[in-house]
Amino acid sequence: VEPAAATVGSLVRIVGTSFGTNSAVVEVALAGRRMDVRSITDTQIEAVVPPSATSGRITVSVRLQGTATSPADFTVLTD
Repeated sequence: VEPAAATVGSLVRIVGTSFGTNSAVVEVALAGRRMDVRSITDTQIEAVVPPSATSGRITVSVRLQGTATSPADFTVLTD
């Protein structure tokens, strides 16, 4: 996850494998709050830190494939 910390509304890049390219089957969440996916490739997702977000792990769920969780917490910075 890049960066490791950001403010609400910032873009976060999630790098991995086998995400696919169909955003309809991918869900990204930060500490349980759904993130808006702006772009997706098979190896990278760009998503927005949601309003009222709290620091925590980022999870990526790909329908019919499974869920992965970031190894470290993402920190939500205040303005």
